[in-house]
Amino acid sequence: MKECLWALSNIAASSGSHIEKLIESEAFLIAIEKVLNTKKLAIKNEGLWTICNAITGCDSNARIRIMEITGGTVLAVLVAGARPESKEFALFKNVMEAVDMMLKLDLERGWQKTENAIAYLFEKTGGLDALEDAQKHADF
Repeated sequence: MKECLWALSNIAASSGSHIEKLIESEAFLIAIEKVLNTKKLAIKNEGLWTICNAITGCDSNARIRIMEITGGTVLAVLVAGARPESKEFALFKNVMEAVDMMLKLDLERGWQKTENAIAYLFEKTGGLDALEDAQKHADF
């Protein structure tokens, strides 16, 4: 599974059209499911690379599509990745960039202070707590 997710992360790091096809595929949902449900850190990390590469490599319309496809669970995935225990700081940086890009959708789309706001959903899924925990981590 790790190798499959690694291949998907490479697709997610490529062009916008490839990312859009990945987002619409069942493989993208499998990557999210693996991050949320596996206990194997190597698989979780490869899934995070796939998701974060897709978010950081696509446009805002595709990010909205990610929210629609996942029902917002992508935020829970990012929260799971906001924990620096894996010691993969490049991945942690990629997660933070993906979080930032998702949160910027609120400003771009005028969603601030609504129940549909990404910031509200991020907080609701434990995002702020995860960020606070990360700030306390000795390696940061």
